Amino acid sequence: MPVTLGSAAHHDIGLRSSVVSLWSDIAHRLDATVLAPDSPYAGCVPQPAAPAAPAHRAEGADPRLVEISLALGIALAVAVAIAADLENTGAARPGAYLFAIGFGALMLVRRRAPRVVLILTIVAIFTYYVFDFPPIGIALPAVAALYSAAEAGHPRSALVGGAVLTGVAAVARIDEGLPAAYVVSYEFLTNVALVAAAIALGVSVRSRRETRQHQARLRMLSVAEQQRAAEHRIIAERMRIARDLHDLVGHSMSVIAVHGNVAAEAIGVDDAAAMRAVEQIRQITGRTMRELRATVKVLRTPALEETSRGAVGLSGVPRLAHSIASSRELVSHSQ
Repeated sequence: MPVTLGSAAHHDIGLRSSVVSLWSDIAHRLDATVLAPDSPYAGCVPQPAAPAAPAHRAEGADPRLVEISLALGIALAVAVAIAADLENTGAARPGAYLFAIGFGALMLVRRRAPRVVLILTIVAIFTYYVFDFPPIGIALPAVAALYSAAEAGHPRSALVGGAVLTGVAAVARIDEGLPAAYVVSYEFLTNVALVAAAIALGVSVRSRRETRQHQARLRMLSVAEQQRAAEHRIIAERMRIARDLHDLVGHSMSVIAVHGNVAAEAIGVDDAAAMRAVEQIRQITGRTMRELRATVKVLRTPALEETSRGAVGLSGVPRLAHSIASSRELVSHSQ
């Protein structure tokens, strides 16, 4: 490894404050994106078959716009570091800026292949220093790739990648002749802190997203359970109405048969009694048919609340039951 890799870590100190500021802004944008329900990473929560109240959808940035912004930001930051040429090497050749573009372009596919992006970023950093280009540090081009790997559920890969980067940088600095105590206590620990912060942020964002998905599943399950309970109550109420209707119709038919026999025997003997019996039959059959129609409307609809189809709603069930009871009482009196 050329000497410029180690000296890059020394001159990287002046860039660290700007790196942290840049990454903080990028992280906030990423946080808003991945936590949005319409993000490609948002889990797909199963919807219940029955209609449920629409959930509020949080507004988030367009993921593609965030990726493009991140790619431009990384490319611009690396290009600025190359142009600054802190060591005055005069090696800021066009090839160095191609690496800057490459570091940014990798961010466009970080969601689809986060581990591949991390590996390519690490290899590109080492290759960059092989060509003796101006120093750009190790945190600036790698921090977004480390975050993306951790946020996508690959924290071990991110930890291994971060360890390789910081370890190689520390070894290179010691090979340059700097005291090992200085390298380990200052530069190495600073690089470790930046790498750890990026990985921790990615893990935190993923954890919060999974928590939100779990809460959404619980809400959906709760709604589905409430709907099942309501359906069971409706079925039980229908069964009760069906039993009452069976009793009413059976009782009515018995009374009609009695009055029919009375009318048949009274014809030609007591026409007034025959007319009264026929009138009782007419009243009983009319009332029974009205209640039968109302009950059938309730029992034939998919849900009692669908009043738009002419059915009696759930709120009308008590009234219907009371009406059936009244009909039974009228039939009893008519006997």
